[in-house]
Amino acid sequence: MNYMREKDISWIVNLRCFATICVIIIHVSFPLLSLTDFPNYYWWSGNLFDSFGRCSVPVFVMLTGYLFLPKPLIINNFFANRVKKLLLPFICWNFIYILILYRWGYPETNAFQFLINIAIPKMILGKVSYHFWYIYMLILLYLILPLLGSILKGISNNGLLLLLLIWGISVGFGKFIGFSELDPRNFAFYIGYLIVGYSFSRNFSFLQHKKLHVFAIIGFLIGLSVTVIGTYKISTIESRFNGFFYGYFSPNVFVMAVSVFLFFKCKLDKKPHWIIEILDRYSYGIYLVHVLVLYYLRRLDLNCNLLSPIIGIPLTTIVCLFISCFINIFLAKLGHYLFSNNAESKMKIVKRM
Repeated sequence: MNYMREKDISWIVNLRCFATICVIIIHVSFPLLSLTDFPNYYWWSGNLFDSFGRCSVPVFVMLTGYLFLPKPLIINNFFANRVKKLLLPFICWNFIYILILYRWGYPETNAFQFLINIAIPKMILGKVSYHFWYIYMLILLYLILPLLGSILKGISNNGLLLLLLIWGISVGFGKFIGFSELDPRNFAFYIGYLIVGYSFSRNFSFLQHKKLHVFAIIGFLIGLSVTVIGTYKISTIESRFNGFFYGYFSPNVFVMAVSVFLFFKCKLDKKPHWIIEILDRYSYGIYLVHVLVLYYLRRLDLNCNLLSPIIGIPLTTIVCLFISCFINIFLAKLGHYLFSNNAESKMKIVKRM
């Protein structure tokens, strides 16, 4: 079994940055898919860009499995770090979203009533923003990581393949009964992507194949083609958009996600550009704030329809990405300034005493 080495960090940084961009692409392009007059140029543009970005969530979950499952986790330290790095920023941004997006809709409600009757219920039910479902799901996955990691260490490579087969069958049954992929209560289905990511830390012979990156490119193009064309076909039949092929558990998206993961692991392991390193450092914060940034960009008419979708979608994505990053850099600097100054003041008081 190969645990993660230092040289693994570069491709992970590149891949996490790519997945972050893909998430923004999805949220920028998706409004075009609600057009009733389709298929037209705008709808096709939205379909192509949105299909391209669909590998993002599976890639994030696979990275979690690759990073955390192979190594022994000290439970107290692990959960303390997750609370600090994941939960606290999430709670803060929940309140920020609520204050900005909802507070003005209840001007006559006092602060206490707003907190009890609106803010906290929305947070508990995950109704603050449409992209927060992923964080709730991720928190639930983190809760089982130590146990899952200890179980997987005792399972052979063939046993892992059997587990993934069982996962595939259970996902197929879940899609048959119509489970929601965006409902955090169905987090157990994402365990399979954790196991897939963990599997790529093992010594599977196919991972050493010299042409693996070529197969990964072919796999991604096939998965992308099936997503784009399949969405067009099924939407045409129903005379409205149908996102069946966009599902994170659809075989085509699975192939795209695995292909992207393996391509970055094989070929993009060189030191990232400093801009990519910064974007990766603040990738979680970018994910949390980018929907709010998009909300204000749309009010300024900077959206997927600017000039042309081929221009509007990439341009809006890039602007949103860097504004979101700058917001996180500013907040990080502000927090460091406030807390470091506070700590220094306390030290001076102690010395005087």
